[in-house]
Amino acid sequence: APLAPRGERPRPRLLPEALDGREGPGSLEGRQPNSHLVRDTWYRKVSHSQDPAVLDASEAVEAHVSENGIAHLNEASLLSFQSLVVHKIRRRLEEVAPKARLSPASTVLISMDEAAEKRALAVEEIHGACVVPLGSIASADDQTRFRIRMLPELAYLRFPPHVTADMAKRCAGTYHAVLFAPARVEDAVSGFVSEVHVQVGGIPIMDDSGSFIINSTSWHLVHRLQKSHGVRYTTTDKGVSAFLFGMYCGEMVSLEYMGGSVRAALFNGQSFPVQWLLMIMGMPVQEAQARARHPDALTGPHAESYDHAVDLLSTWFRKSRTATEGTLSQSRGFRLNASGRKRLNQRLGVGLPEDEEFVTATDILAASDLLVDYNTGKVAAPQFDPPDSLAHKFLRRNADVIDEALFTIFDEVVKDKGTFDITVNAAGGNAVIDAFSVHMLAKVCAFMRRSENLQITSDRNVLSLLNLSRKIAQTGTMKKAILERIKGIRMIHASHYGKICPIETADGKSTGLVLYLSSHARIAPGGEILSPHQRVIGGERQLGQPWQYLGAEAQSKARVAQFDTAHSPDGTLLAPVRPGSLGAEAAQVVTVTHLDGFESVPVGRLDYIGTGPPTSLAVSNIPFVEHDDANRAMMGAKMQCQALPTLWAQRPIVGTGFEVHVASCGGMRVSAGIAGTALHADSKAVVVAGSDVATRPVAREEDSFMKTRERATRRPPPPGWEEAALHIRTEFETQRLRDSVQGQASGLLCDRAVAAPGESFDAGSTLAESLAENGGETALGSNLLAAYMPWDGYNYEDAILISKRLVREDIMTSVTIDCVTQVLHEDVFLSSYLPGMREPLSHLENGVVRVGTWVEEEDVLIGVQIGGVPEKDPVTGKITTQNSTAGRMIGAVPSFDPKADKRMRYASRPKRSAVSGRVVDVSFVKGIGSVGDENLDELGVGDVSGVVIKVFIARTCRLEVGDKMAGRHGNKGIVARIVDDRDMPYLPDGTPIDICLNPLGVPSRMNVGQIYECLLGTAGRWLGQEYRVAPFDEMYSDEASRGLVFDALRRARDRTGYKWIFDEAHPGKTRLYDGRTGLPLDQPVTVGIAYILKLDHMVSQKMHTRYKGRYNQLTQQATHGKAQQGGMRLGEMEVSALIGYGAHANLQEMLTIKSDDVYGRAEARRALEAGEKISLPQGATSEGFLTFSRELKALGISLNTSADME
Repeated sequence: APLAPRGERPRPRLLPEALDGREGPGSLEGRQPNSHLVRDTWYRKVSHSQDPAVLDASEAVEAHVSENGIAHLNEASLLSFQSLVVHKIRRRLEEVAPKARLSPASTVLISMDEAAEKRALAVEEIHGACVVPLGSIASADDQTRFRIRMLPELAYLRFPPHVTADMAKRCAGTYHAVLFAPARVEDAVSGFVSEVHVQVGGIPIMDDSGSFIINSTSWHLVHRLQKSHGVRYTTTDKGVSAFLFGMYCGEMVSLEYMGGSVRAALFNGQSFPVQWLLMIMGMPVQEAQARARHPDALTGPHAESYDHAVDLLSTWFRKSRTATEGTLSQSRGFRLNASGRKRLNQRLGVGLPEDEEFVTATDILAASDLLVDYNTGKVAAPQFDPPDSLAHKFLRRNADVIDEALFTIFDEVVKDKGTFDITVNAAGGNAVIDAFSVHMLAKVCAFMRRSENLQITSDRNVLSLLNLSRKIAQTGTMKKAILERIKGIRMIHASHYGKICPIETADGKSTGLVLYLSSHARIAPGGEILSPHQRVIGGERQLGQPWQYLGAEAQSKARVAQFDTAHSPDGTLLAPVRPGSLGAEAAQVVTVTHLDGFESVPVGRLDYIGTGPPTSLAVSNIPFVEHDDANRAMMGAKMQCQALPTLWAQRPIVGTGFEVHVASCGGMRVSAGIAGTALHADSKAVVVAGSDVATRPVAREEDSFMKTRERATRRPPPPGWEEAALHIRTEFETQRLRDSVQGQASGLLCDRAVAAPGESFDAGSTLAESLAENGGETALGSNLLAAYMPWDGYNYEDAILISKRLVREDIMTSVTIDCVTQVLHEDVFLSSYLPGMREPLSHLENGVVRVGTWVEEEDVLIGVQIGGVPEKDPVTGKITTQNSTAGRMIGAVPSFDPKADKRMRYASRPKRSAVSGRVVDVSFVKGIGSVGDENLDELGVGDVSGVVIKVFIARTCRLEVGDKMAGRHGNKGIVARIVDDRDMPYLPDGTPIDICLNPLGVPSRMNVGQIYECLLGTAGRWLGQEYRVAPFDEMYSDEASRGLVFDALRRARDRTGYKWIFDEAHPGKTRLYDGRTGLPLDQPVTVGIAYILKLDHMVSQKMHTRYKGRYNQLTQQATHGKAQQGGMRLGEMEVSALIGYGAHANLQEMLTIKSDDVYGRAEARRALEAGEKISLPQGATSEGFLTFSRELKALGISLNTSADME
């Protein structure tokens, strides 16, 4: 049938800046799946090394995985989502496509003659065809003539207008794309075929950092560590049992050998003979008996009762749309991933195709035979599977969560009716699915929230963002209370070595349940965790061979030595010599992991050696971490993720070398997408131009670029030269930079351009760095001159004494972005006037503060007029108001005071600033995706209804008393006093100390690594060098750290001539002088350069005053927390302090009328209202104590006090 040309319709796109590989518009006949190239997105950064222009999106994903075999965790997340877009979504559409049918509200194409004959109401005429409603020519149940056939292989994603990641954050929207699937509507009578694009629904899209933006908030789906798909054999009280695990339900089938027969149970339900399960899955009894090695074990009571088996499983049948008689394996719970099918084939030897994604009857039969062999002893050495080993676990990535959400949404639609309706608009060439096209995005986001692994993205610095992407959670569908009862789930297993960090984990009840990947661990496409190893042959490390990434199963079968085993330059391992047992000769012995355990073997029996530290990225950023206690190392890792970037970030003088990798993989820097030269660079954008020059030989004379007249006067080319055409292809790239953008935790996100105009770059080179980067490395803090000494008790315990220089020179100053929001509606208008003022406020423009204005506390940011629109009379200068609905309603009340009416009409509720700072941005948002300029003139007074105004204020946070500071070794504290530079202790050369730390905090916490860092930093300061010391450097020799530090100090002393830098009598200590008296201190002090961080725990955010708030209904004590207007916690140490100072009245007041003494509280309020003197209650009893006594009485225990005894 003749159709309207499709060239006017927008061409489908997969992601932003996608290029459609099709030649042009036309019919869908012979059309192949869309070929896309994504530019300037994360896919370009992680795709195949070849030219992506010649690769299909799916081919690029497969080529990347096949070439490298492994992927970085952050890249694995991105590639997993790309695979979801290319493969899994189309697969889900293929499952439900046969269930589609036309809705009665659809419009279809018929001929003009048929429309006239049936007198159908024509909606539109298109090229001789007539568009009519389907209900006017066919009944609602008649689906024989018009049928719709979806084409899932041509599905594509398209962004709505103006939807970008930045726009979604500013407009309180969701960064998403709309899924479309082309379809054909076929008329069986006339043969007309119309092409439509079915809108399936919205899907959240992942941004560059691997996060999802939902309602303007950036969320991250933490990877879940769960049991691998396939079969696992374990030992129980009843013998050996088998468990089969699927995709959506975990343990789906359990097999037990009881009384000579095998019994099965679905989802831990009632057990039944396994023969029934095989019958339901479509395998007849005769076939099962013929194929089984142990046919007698399949029989049981009433084994031939097929009807009884159907009745037994009918309850479960109703839970799945595809579970019917004979097709149990094609159900939701019996689905496997690619690695699950591979594991089943290897363990059971069934040899099914790897694209078979369901558990079949053949798998159940093979698992039953192997179970009988294990229990009857026919298999001499049964391989039981430890449940805590990583060989039987895999990572469930974010794409799997969205895939499960789509599966659930489609299953809910079709499981009741078996079909779903599509409303087609034949005139417009589009269609929608009635059930979920509109609400699909909300359902997917709600499903992601219910996954219990959705966390707010931490973007304080580049390390916290990358560490979150390498986070692993063992929690999910099972609650923590259930996980606590699982034995060994929190413990460190031998298979974790090199794959999961043994140090960094969560605090409190989540200890051992939330883990982090090791620094060199990678993720296989199937979710298996891999770690690098190097081959060892005959006690010699094969340094010339590349690393081999092994999974937990392969690592368990081999003898793998620790990575810190030293070796000579030729690769010979230098293990310590230990005496042999029972008179054996001494040999070089190392500790290895083998068969999920630890043992010691000679170096000659080694198979592999680990490469890289087995710790996480945050722990690997701690220098000399081997000298710290594990608890303090974990604190240091967490506090690095809490560090606030300062205005003048400095690279650490003493690092580990991982700073470069963190900065390059963190996803916060701006890189060049093309090779070229920088044309322009400022705080807003960097423009790069690249040219590609190619030559092509001229085949014919007339193709020459020389004209005929020019050829006549042109000299012929020299011998051996050829004329060629020169082709120059120029490409421009503009990389937008963030300038004063608010982060998730109100932090400052800002990019600093490091590219200079005229500088040449390669593709992937750094154009701009974030605040937490400097020189291509992470810069989380500052190098400060620290002294470990007491100073008049002001650094007692964990208190810190700092110099005023840190405040004056903004060395530790950070920036926080505060946001003030105002929503406009019918009765709320903008105004630059305040009540009683004849002139508008000068810093307001159309009622909103100007960008760049410095505001103080209580300054008006947004002038809001309630009740009318203010207008200024040009003659009298008086301000009048145009009454709104609220003003007219107030004036219509007869008993209302006219003066009060006037005050109400002119009432002003301006938004005032709570802080002092500079306005860096003002945004006007009217609905998602509709953002105006920084001017309200275009919106007009009548169009401001529903507009959300946001004013962003940047304020500098200088160090003050109460702020929290820390090092990288778990040494943290609170600033107790800021001392003038002249009063601080100083070095013999006159340099004052920047920070004083308590020396007693080092031996008790056992984090001696900070002393090595401090002394090596001193050498680096005087030598002008930076050191990158790899973790666990003690493997090279005994006392390697001490030798490195002392050697550097000697070189610094010899170069400068300052003997006090390294005193042989007191190595590592220096004589200091008191800044107040000028006299030398009694003893030498450890002084050096320490890398100090400013944490996101500032005292300005902790200050809180409770003037109102709620009370706990059970204990009648004030609720806790600043957000809940809670009260101050009076703990055991605070009570001891008040007792020590003799403040008995204060203590009594805090424990009675300010806490849970209900009657005393009421009496104090009555006295305040009456103006009387408040008297403290005598003999009051707290409600908390009464609650405790009532709980004891509920247990049958009577509590008698001294008053009751009397």
